[in-house]
Amino acid sequence: MLLERVTLSAERARLALLRPTYLDEFERRHPLTFAKWLETEPRGSADPAKYFDAHAD
Repeated sequence: MLLERVTLSAERARLALLRPTYLDEFERRHPLTFAKWLETEPRGSADPAKYFDAHAD
């Protein structure tokens, strides 16, 4: 995940602020798939990409 690879504090903060926006959009577009991902109790830095493929709801 990009956030784990960024070393500059300002860049990490910017990415951390963007993450909720992307997660909100994933949930809006694919509520069932997003719920399944949340059921896995992902870490805060977990990448949900493998749950959101071309067959997502």
